[in-house]
Amino acid sequence: PVVCFNAVMQQSLVFTDLDGTLLDDRYDLAGAADALDQVHAMGAVAIPVSSKTRAEMLLLRRHQRHPTPFVFENGAGIDWGDAQHWAPEMSTMPSGMTLHGLGYAQLCQRLIRLRNELDINFSGFSELSAEKVAELTKLSLVDAGLAKRRTASEPLVWLDDQQSVAKLKQALAKHDLLLQKGGRFYTATSLRQKNDAVSEIITLLNQQSWRPRRVIVCGDSPNDLSMLALADMALLFSDTVSDHGDTPGLRKRMKEYLMNAANPPEVLEVNGAGHESWLTAIDSSLSDLTQN
Repeated sequence: PVVCFNAVMQQSLVFTDLDGTLLDDRYDLAGAADALDQVHAMGAVAIPVSSKTRAEMLLLRRHQRHPTPFVFENGAGIDWGDAQHWAPEMSTMPSGMTLHGLGYAQLCQRLIRLRNELDINFSGFSELSAEKVAELTKLSLVDAGLAKRRTASEPLVWLDDQQSVAKLKQALAKHDLLLQKGGRFYTATSLRQKNDAVSEIITLLNQQSWRPRRVIVCGDSPNDLSMLALADMALLFSDTVSDHGDTPGLRKRMKEYLMNAANPPEVLEVNGAGHESWLTAIDSSLSDLTQN
């Protein structure tokens, strides 16, 4: 559904995770891009925030009629794009790409060294063929190749022993690195998380004449919690076909985390994933805003 343009909606800013939220197992980029464009038609600005690579997310942007910035690799980078038409009444805004944290080659070298020192079993995407990544992620071979084009984060496979996870997490922390849990894998990253990139964008907008009246954040997994906690309204998605395992228990723990945040957001649970469920939830959230 497309809601008519409204001045209140115009001041709404939506940040959304992709896998398990805007995207489901169909991996329908055209449908996802159309949903983002419909939010634009409502007068709001929707910005994707994902653990995906820049190369993967550029495919989504190419489907959009109204491209927006996007955050990639769990906050390590922001691609602002070259056109400055994604939010109204802006003056000076960044363009191009910004990157933070350790370079990819250095990160991979450090992980291999820690794996040997700690005697932990895991492999990073850099060590796997595109065929193996496709098998593990259920992506096409082409998309798996794009998933391997990383700049600042490394997904780890076969890291499924909690004692090993704890050891690696502690060792990475000594090097100012994080181990974050996403939908399918743990990912090693810099200390910068999704919330850091989201905060950077909000701060930049607040310095302009366009200031978001309401911030809506959509996510489904633990690595989304940091940005969900920044929301006025947090949309907590859960797919019926989930890679998280104990989905009800996970969502309960995530809700408790958000309720104990410094400024607890309003939390709305969304059953399902994919662009249809996502758009319905956003439409409802924006409609509620105009009625309050």
